[in-house]
Amino acid sequence: AKAGISERQARIDGIPVQVTKHLIRANPRAVMENETDGIIKLLSDPDDGTVLGGAMVGLRASEVITTVALAVHAKLKVQDLAETAAVNPSMSESLQRAAEKAAEGLLGISRVTLMS
Repeated sequence: AKAGISERQARIDGIPVQVTKHLIRANPRAVMENETDGIIKLLSDPDDGTVLGGAMVGLRASEVITTVALAVHAKLKVQDLAETAAVNPSMSESLQRAAEKAAEGLLGISRVTLMS
């Protein structure tokens, strides 16, 4: 499943992107269902963290990618995705983990914290 710009298209168009990957085998829900093959890739603007696209291969990819499509359409930042709580255990946790990784160090952010 994919949404927004692909890494390949970004390279062709000369668009700088930060690519963040998260392996599905690190997802508790995938482990519980013995479906640990796959990866989620999140593409964001390296300057401001705007979500530009993403791709996912693995369990429930077609469901998780909807959030990426919404983020691209609404011009959300990786920090927005990182601060949005994901149900545990769920496959959407992988997207949240990827967003947390992408947000780390961006614009002086040293650690992602959930807003209360």
